Parts: sequence; structure tokens; C-alpha cells
Amino acid sequence: MQEPDPDSPRSATPQEAAAGSAPAEPDRKPPGRPRDPTLEGRVHDAAMRLYAEHGWSGFSIERIAREAGVGKAAIYARWPNRQALLAAAFDLRWEPMKDLDTGSLRGDLAEWVALSMARFADNRSGMVMNAQVDALRHPDFREIIAPFQATAARRMRKIFHRARDRGELAADIDLDLAVLMVVGPTTQRHARIEATPHEMTGDETARFCDALVDLLMRAFAPR
Repeated sequence: MQEPDPDSPRSATPQEAAAGSAPAEPDRKPPGRPRDPTLEGRVHDAAMRLYAEHGWSGFSIERIAREAGVGKAAIYARWPNRQALLAAAFDLRWEPMKDLDTGSLRGDLAEWVALSMARFADNRSGMVMNAQVDALRHPDFREIIAPFQATAARRMRKIFHRARDRGELAADIDLDLAVLMVVGPTTQRHARIEATPHEMTGDETARFCDALVDLLMRAFAPR
């Protein structure tokens, strides 16, 4: 019987062949630090607070990061620049108006006006006046506020279209003018408040909202 040549290649055993054909274990990345669920809310709050206090010229990622207690890298991982961050903060604050539908024009107007007043008050003194001035002075800020205003107008027009279908709205009403009649008084009311040391009480806000809705309903009613 011929002895096997020790220098010749040896055939793999079935166990070795099976082991060699098995796919390699993928490299596993070590688990990273868990995502902070409060980070975005803190950044949004800091963004709105800083904008209300300092306007667009004083609004920077560095200041927001310091105010929110987060790193700049964490902010840039979510928003590419300060424009995107402020736009996201605006959208979040006004999200409750997205699907507003109480079933009646009066109910929708009352809810819209009340939410508007609450949002302006919550966003701290200075926001409305800063936005009005910055829209005139800074083209890059106009890129933020113009789409935001257009979205608000579209939502209000949806309310008016539903009211017209229910017979609650005059058929010949100018919808663009109607939108301004709703949005303008709340905006200007807060701009006026920001220019004085007076702060509206809850009762004053409620009376203002009721009076404005009554006035709008008389203006919009079918003739």
C-alpha cells in the first residue's frame, strides 16, 4: 500500500469544508449612545426663545446649542442650517392648526383665533415684531416666513371652502381678503402688546377672541 506524500495537498474533511463555506460573521458596530428624546423639543424651544429675543441677526446655531444645552453637531445632524431649524420650529408650534375642523365656521374661527393668540403668547414677546421687520430686511428670512404664511393661508381657505359648502359663507366673498381679516387682527394685537409693557390677562384674551369671532361671522354671513 502506497504511503501518502506529506507534501501533497490534503483533501479537506467534511467538517472543515462546511466550516470554510459558512459566511463570515459581519462586523458588528458597538452600540452608540441612545438618542435623546427630549433634544428636538429643547432645541425648538431655544430657537423660538432666541428668535423672539434677538431677531434674525442674533439667531445662530452656536447660541441655540448653548441655550438648549446640546452640542452643535447634534443640531447639524438634524437641521442643515439655521433657516431649516427656525422653519421647523415655526411649523411645530402651529401644528395644531393643520387639521382644524370643528364642523362649523364659528367653531373653526374660534379655535383658530384662540390657538393663534396662545401661540403668539407662548412664543414670547418680540416674535411678531421681529418677524415683520426681518421679512423686510433679510431675504434669507423671507425664504422661511413666506412658505409658512402660504401654508397658514391654505389652511384657512380650507375652512372657508367647507363653510361655503355648508351654506355658512357668502358665495361671493373674496377668500384672500377673508384670510387677511382673520390673521391680521391677531398678529397686530400681539405686535401692539409687544410695543407696550402691558400683558393681556386670560379674561382680556377671551374677550378679544369672542369679539373678533362675532365680528368675522357678521362679515362672512350669507346675505
